[in-house]
Amino acid sequence: MYLNIVLPQNLGTQLMLDRRHIPCFCKIGGSKFELSFHDPLPEATGLIYEWDIKKVDQRVPAGAGGAYTHYCFATVSLKRTDRNQYKIIDLTFFKTSYPGWFPIVQDGEWAEPVSVHTPEELAEIARIDARYPPVKLSKKQRRRLPRRSTD
Repeated sequence: MYLNIVLPQNLGTQLMLDRRHIPCFCKIGGSKFELSFHDPLPEATGLIYEWDIKKVDQRVPAGAGGAYTHYCFATVSLKRTDRNQYKIIDLTFFKTSYPGWFPIVQDGEWAEPVSVHTPEELAEIARIDARYPPVKLSKKQRRRLPRRSTD
């Protein structure tokens, strides 16, 4: 993934880019992925390219009810590839749901998806699954079901 953004050419920007996990704000709506830096950092907004909404949604739960499916604080690590283009090395979203920080990109590659369930929820799911094993239907019973309901 790449970020196209116009940042001032000064020592403050250079010091910021030398750091990992720079605080930022991300917005994803439709086919547009915006990343912005706010005060006390150099204020700027840019667009992220070469990203996949399905892969993002696998790594962080989407919101609902507004213009953006993702609207959150984040951290990013960048490496300059051109004057106004940066490769995203690390990108992590923050959501108030468990576990809080959701890694999207790590070391320039898509991160492994994390569980959105707490350990207690996972234990409860396992307990219920053990209590209610899957039902085996006969051919006659399957024929009575509407098409595609057994897939």
